[in-house]
Amino acid sequence: HSHGHTHSHGPAAPVSRHLRKVIAAVVIPFATAVVVGLITFWPGGAPDHERTGVGFDRQTQDGKVVQVVQVDCA
Repeated sequence: HSHGHTHSHGPAAPVSRHLRKVIAAVVIPFATAVVVGLITFWPGGAPDHERTGVGFDRQTQDGKVVQVVQVDCA
């Protein structure tokens, strides 16, 4: 006994005009804010950063391994 099952899908249901307006009212201001923020805070032409000595901003030191000793941790 064989059983066949097919799905017949038509075009997607249209989105109501009200829903489109609501989505646009939410998305457009956020997209505008992102573009304005990118333009405003883009780092081009910024002066060189001065080191504060905090976190990853600290001056690094050069070093050289002179000896490796293997020990038994058991």
